Amino acid sequence: FIYQAPIRDWISQFKYQRALHWGRWLGTALGQTVQAQTAELIIPVPLHATRLCQRGFNQAAELAHWASRQVQIPWRTDILQRIHQGMEQQRLSRRERQRNMHRQFRVVKPITAQCVALQDDVVTTGATVRAAAHALRQAGVPRVVVWAVARTPKPDTAFIQHRE
Repeated sequence: FIYQAPIRDWISQFKYQRALHWGRWLGTALGQTVQAQTAELIIPVPLHATRLCQRGFNQAAELAHWASRQVQIPWRTDILQRIHQGMEQQRLSRRERQRNMHRQFRVVKPITAQCVALQDDVVTTGATVRAAAHALRQAGVPRVVVWAVARTPKPDTAFIQHRE
């Protein structure tokens, strides 16, 4: 989806107000969309332990759970780890996001999958998924695809959608 109303509101309610029913709906919708894509394993983008304690759940893991049920691909949260808390991405500029994500992730268990689906809720600049994918590739995963529920609109995309 394009990250705009009502999807933006549903993701926000899911993420910050624990409206887990939106996670189920969004994850299932994502799973239905990506069924034709091939991946051997889904790995949700991990939260740092501090953020996980604050939020109480990892939204990417919730989405991976529901998407995996649709596509019949296993998902794991014990392979990729976020090693630095960093600042919350939502409040940073594009350049700051990229700097904030530098060396944020590491692979902590062996992985033999040839193609991994990296699961996140929203892709804005791509800094988070780029950093996580880099860690997976450094660990020997030949192919990493990104599955996300929403992507922020590019300026020209927003204009075209507004005109239609």
